[in-house]
Amino acid sequence: MRARPRPGGPQHRRHRRGLPRLTLALVAALAPVTVAAGPPPPAFSAVAAPSAPTSVRVTTSGTSATLSWGAPTSTGGAAVTGYVVSRDGRDSTGYGAWSGTVAATARSATFGQLVPGATYRLSVRAVNSAGAGTTTTVAVTMTSTTALATAPTSVTVTPAASGGTATLAWAPPKASGGAAVTGYRVARDGTDSTGAGAWSTTVAATARQQVFGNLVAGRTYTFTVAAITSLGTGTPAAVKAVVPSPSPSGQAMPVGGLTGWKQVFAEDFTADLPLGGWPGAYSGRFEPYDWGTPDTGKQGVWKTSKVFSAKGGVGDYYLHSENGVPQSAALIPKVGGRNADQVFGRYSVRFKVDPGMAGWSSAWLLWPLDDGDPATREWPDKGEIDWPEGELDGEVKGFLHYANPAGGQDEFHSGVAFSPGWHTATTEWTAGQVKFLLDGRLVGTATRQVPTGPMHWVLQSETAYGEKPTTAGHIQIDWVVQYAQA
Repeated sequence: MRARPRPGGPQHRRHRRGLPRLTLALVAALAPVTVAAGPPPPAFSAVAAPSAPTSVRVTTSGTSATLSWGAPTSTGGAAVTGYVVSRDGRDSTGYGAWSGTVAATARSATFGQLVPGATYRLSVRAVNSAGAGTTTTVAVTMTSTTALATAPTSVTVTPAASGGTATLAWAPPKASGGAAVTGYRVARDGTDSTGAGAWSTTVAATARQQVFGNLVAGRTYTFTVAAITSLGTGTPAAVKAVVPSPSPSGQAMPVGGLTGWKQVFAEDFTADLPLGGWPGAYSGRFEPYDWGTPDTGKQGVWKTSKVFSAKGGVGDYYLHSENGVPQSAALIPKVGGRNADQVFGRYSVRFKVDPGMAGWSSAWLLWPLDDGDPATREWPDKGEIDWPEGELDGEVKGFLHYANPAGGQDEFHSGVAFSPGWHTATTEWTAGQVKFLLDGRLVGTATRQVPTGPMHWVLQSETAYGEKPTTAGHIQIDWVVQYAQA
């Protein structure tokens, strides 16, 4: 038999009474521990998007709109990093809605190439690290008139001497509304010789003139030209012209202004008037000397109604005698129903004198305005300008009678006889000088004691001093034109 273990041996060691060792260890681990107190953890703080920008407004200039703003009242706890600006709609190039980001320091943004008359909504919102904030939107309607091109400049129309056509000429407008000129719209009113009515067309942006054909002689037309841009057709410039019949003298009447001059009177005698039929169509166009009183030469009397007629585009002074009394004539061009008195001017007349007109003379002159003051003498105190002047069977001369109570004059010789042939005499009166031109050639310039007050033009033909005419003859006048300083 196997022996039983001895009590107290390794296999039967008796445990002591009390808690097991594992339990004691757990109790020790769970015993209270004293820890020193530290600072509390920081509180949690969230970043928000900015509030709306302040003081938002919009201003316009031409085809641009500028949106401006102030900083938002709240940045949301983080610095503003920029602003998102945007617009709706389409611009003049066809580009649609647009947005972009500008710097945090920006306080305005400009939107360009906007369409005149269109309404846009412009917006702005601030951005920070949390994102874009509240949007502020302002509506604006673009003004339509400021963006269109202004009227073309230096607009003239020149009818052809042969009749039937007229050339409209122009220079570019001073402003095109911020857009390039892409062409010009040219037009005329009325009816042409084929029966066609008003007509218009578009020409290239580089064009500077347009010829209109099939025009009716003697008819007045209005011609217009307007610049075109991507924004539309601008303000038109208009000019009127009477289409002449083929000029009897071979030189058409000038129509429209010249450099530095605007035309205030023009007559080419297209309306027929029989001798003795005064005034007819010329009522309100001219003031006649028709008083029956002695002329300047003291040999005849002023009787324009018995001297002047018009036929075939030519005015005619028929200088002759009735019952032994020479009949003289003078016409004063009128503007607005009154004698065309003005300070400074340019005056041109196209004329032809019959040969052999001894005893007759012309003094087509500028005469001072009567101011109604009996203490003031018009002549010689205020001066006188004569061109052309002289006996009709002699030389064309010019005179400046000084604007001086003591009188005095300067005399200029052209070296050209009144007859034969057509001639154009031009007087150009400006501050401090008078130029005398014959057929485009400068004959002389007067600079001493030049008149400075208003004067009117008198086409005066009469008897020569101390010489009674024994013949009759004609002075033909193709046209007369008068200009004032532009």
